[in-house]
Amino acid sequence: MIAAGLADIHDENLASLTFWVDALLIFVGAVFLLGIAKFIGRKKK
Repeated sequence: MIAAGLADIHDENLASLTFWVDALLIFVGAVFLLGIAKFIGRKKK
């Protein structure tokens, strides 16, 4: 919602903005998967 508003203001920044959003999502996803892996690892012991 905020990202869409920023994109409307600066169309030329849309590419870099989506890049950072994608990078953030990938980073959060990786951390989330690592957390699940550690949680499962603890349960098995």
